Amino acid sequence: MTHVSSTTWGHTFKTLRRTKVFSIVRRLGSGIGSIFFIPSARFGLLAIGLAFIAPVVAAFGMLGLIAGQMGLKLLGANTKTAMSEVHIANAFLIGCYMGIRYVPTLESIALVAIAAIFTAVMTVVLAYLLDTWLGLPALSLPFALVGISIALASPNWPMPQDVFIQWFNPTMPPLLAGYFRALGSILFMPSVLAGLVLSLCLLASSRILFVLSFIGFGVGVGTRILLLNDFSTAATHSLAFNDILTAMAIGGALCVPTGKHYLLAAGATVWCALIGCALNSLGVAVGAPVLTLPFVLSTLPVFFAARLLGAPSRAAFYARSPELAVIDHAVWKERARIPLRLLYLPFSGPWTVWQGVDGPWTHKGVWRNAYDFIITNDDGLDFVHDGSLLTDFFAFGKPVVAPCRGRIVSVMNDLPDNPIGMVDTANSWGNAVVIEHPDGYWVELSHFRQGSIRVEPGQWIEAGTLLGACGNSGNSPRPHIHIQVQTRADLGAPTLPFGFSHYVVDDVYVAGNQPQTDDKLAPLPIDMQRHAGWELALDTSMTFCLNSETASTAVTMTVGMADDGSRFLETENGRLYYANTPGSLLFLRHEGNDPSLALIFAAMPRLPFGGEPGITWTEPVPATLPCFGWRRFLAPLLASFHHRLGVNTAIVRLTARNTLQTELRCPITRQRMHATIQLHEHTGHISALKLGSHTLKAHVQPQESIMWLAA
Repeated sequence: MTHVSSTTWGHTFKTLRRTKVFSIVRRLGSGIGSIFFIPSARFGLLAIGLAFIAPVVAAFGMLGLIAGQMGLKLLGANTKTAMSEVHIANAFLIGCYMGIRYVPTLESIALVAIAAIFTAVMTVVLAYLLDTWLGLPALSLPFALVGISIALASPNWPMPQDVFIQWFNPTMPPLLAGYFRALGSILFMPSVLAGLVLSLCLLASSRILFVLSFIGFGVGVGTRILLLNDFSTAATHSLAFNDILTAMAIGGALCVPTGKHYLLAAGATVWCALIGCALNSLGVAVGAPVLTLPFVLSTLPVFFAARLLGAPSRAAFYARSPELAVIDHAVWKERARIPLRLLYLPFSGPWTVWQGVDGPWTHKGVWRNAYDFIITNDDGLDFVHDGSLLTDFFAFGKPVVAPCRGRIVSVMNDLPDNPIGMVDTANSWGNAVVIEHPDGYWVELSHFRQGSIRVEPGQWIEAGTLLGACGNSGNSPRPHIHIQVQTRADLGAPTLPFGFSHYVVDDVYVAGNQPQTDDKLAPLPIDMQRHAGWELALDTSMTFCLNSETASTAVTMTVGMADDGSRFLETENGRLYYANTPGSLLFLRHEGNDPSLALIFAAMPRLPFGGEPGITWTEPVPATLPCFGWRRFLAPLLASFHHRLGVNTAIVRLTARNTLQTELRCPITRQRMHATIQLHEHTGHISALKLGSHTLKAHVQPQESIMWLAA
């Protein structure tokens, strides 16, 4: 007997994944899965297999797919457009519907092909119009319109008696049986077996959508009981699948799942059930089916209104599932505390915030967004001797540097420095520099020492350029630096909110924030060698050995770039997106199930390019990373009610120049995990990482890293 190793099978599978056939099958499965808002190839392929409970329905569904693809090719669509989820979903639905409505004959097969091609045309048109004009998805609207048109145009065609194989019909409560049949009816399989299998797959794929499907069905039944005054009819209504689709769409598929969106989903489902009852009465009168029209007519307006009012859209987070969307949103909410406009500190060494935003003296009204900085000693004093002379003050004469890059638009340099105890209210801003920032706002620095300014109007400067020296000109009772972001180039124009980036306060590294009064902060010295070490060229590869208690695996990570320009580290099983900012390396999000990438994200979500041993920093980490075990399956559902439950907190400490210690705190179980990271001396790349029972060790030799750095 010939023995085939697991390595050989693995290599064969990897080769198969790269083939065109595998790509087509994966796209096909994702398209069918998207009907349930789960663009998973496995889910979709299982749904296709399940459709063979009704062989004619399944065959007509596949025929609809083929005819739809042919129609798109005739229209000149490329493969990417033709195999998009919305086209596959609508083509499959129209085929399945024709299979349950018409007896299979040559004429009905021709009619399926015609309907599928027309559905493809309508999908192109409606998807473009809805997206361009309103920013809305087409959903199953093309299928519904074409299906209703075909039914009205062919009222006398014979209909099949029973297209289903009936071999599983257990006794269960009417509500539960109604739920399973409604779920199966989404693919025109009103069977308890189909609904049971789909519900289990739904539970495995998305706990959020599973809960929403029950909410939708329950609210829909309650609404129809109110409208029809008949429990039996309400629980077994043929349009109940619309309620499930509406709840899943609003609560988890289109919007980021939150507690209020569950309520919004319930409200939309009430509207869906009402529309469904109304359209069903109309359809019975004219002999037309309703199909998914109640779902579309309730979902699109509610989603559009919610988005206009500021509800976060799942599309904004590039998420392929509600679970990923809610976790990405939770991480974003934690990181969104960083102000939109960030400047570097305009000095070196430690300075103290004398007056901050909404300060007690002059930072009021339109000038509320500003900072004043002084230098203090260990006793909190900013002067020596009796403080009667300007030179007694530590800040007087100290260098002031540019907090950003930009163009100098105005300079005032001739005003005298006030003696201590006096102010110049006629020239409140004193000697000042105004910089036009490339992002469309202006930065003003005031109270320079007379004659110290070294820049001129029209000059282009970079962050860190010497501007002048701290003084006491203008409305300044003691030497200090005043800085504000403003709406115009005029001196003293109305201010805008802003903060500072990459500084240290009380041995805590801050990537970006608004410091508070009396905070003593210093800019983080940036190690340019380490910064350059993470400027990785595309297709750069790094090889690691991943060890656990049961296995040892070689992992190769390759640097790639997404369509939007973002960079990522990619393995065969996932991606880890990152941003190399001027002051730190920041990991953004994780896709896939690769444990090595998850270890890096969990243990080192951010790496400052500099700092002395002893500094710490805190970063949010998605609770869904594979290294967090069973907790990652529960976290998204909990996070939909409170976003903090979807985020673990990483507290990282720089214990030595090349060594990090991380403590991970889980809000769900209150458990703590610890990690140790060893960095390469020259590049700052990961040499070794240990988290729990997992270790990750680099195969790269030091001289190779130096070659990368030189390149």
